[in-house]
Amino acid sequence: LVDYLAHIIAERRSTPVHDSSFTLIKEHADSGAKVELVLRWTETTDEHLRSYVNGITTSSGGTHENGMRAGLGKAIRNFIETHGLSPKGISLTADDIREGLTGVLSVFVPDPQFQGQTKERLNNPELAAVLDSLVRPALEHWLNQNISASEAIVARIILAARAREASRTAKQQ
Repeated sequence: LVDYLAHIIAERRSTPVHDSSFTLIKEHADSGAKVELVLRWTETTDEHLRSYVNGITTSSGGTHENGMRAGLGKAIRNFIETHGLSPKGISLTADDIREGLTGVLSVFVPDPQFQGQTKERLNNPELAAVLDSLVRPALEHWLNQNISASEAIVARIILAARAREASRTAKQQ
């Protein structure tokens, strides 16, 4: 997955803001789900996530993506608060945190429940909590172990928040 992510970043002609990718490969004992996730923040202004369930592309996302995003947001916010990196006068949104994020999420589940005929959206409600519970502690640990990457990511997030605030201010005038 790390090579696939590097290919996606090169294909999109984006520049990563940190050197090493966050990688998670873990099995959830209770649900039998196996999660493989690789993430990297880039200088692009959008979020680009390619997700798969049992090898099937889920282009419309689903509960696995929602759980991953929830865990990601909680981990980043906790890291920022713990290290006193909160920007003055600006509140960070989930979009700020995910701006520039490029990633690949692959989940293997025993009983996938897809929405629609084309299977492009996963609808297993229990997977949101499973991904949240796997992603949050692993990402928090990685952020604390990779301080230079973490600082670059936080700087990127704060830059996104300031740009959003500046854009909002400009529209009001």
